[in-house]
Amino acid sequence: MREHGAPPQVKPKRLGDYQEVMSKAVFQSGMSWQVVNNQWDGIRDAFRSVPSCG
Repeated sequence: MREHGAPPQVKPKRLGDYQEVMSKAVFQSGMSWQVVNNQWDGIRDAFRSVPSCG
């Protein structure tokens, strides 16, 4: 598991792909990377439930 560094580059297929990478980087700037990585699936699901983010 990666514990630090820039988020991996993605080949976006939709706007949500950009939003996910940018959001994860913002969360990780203020919290432990390990905490964010451990909780990321739930955070991603919460974002996907918002119509403009899916």
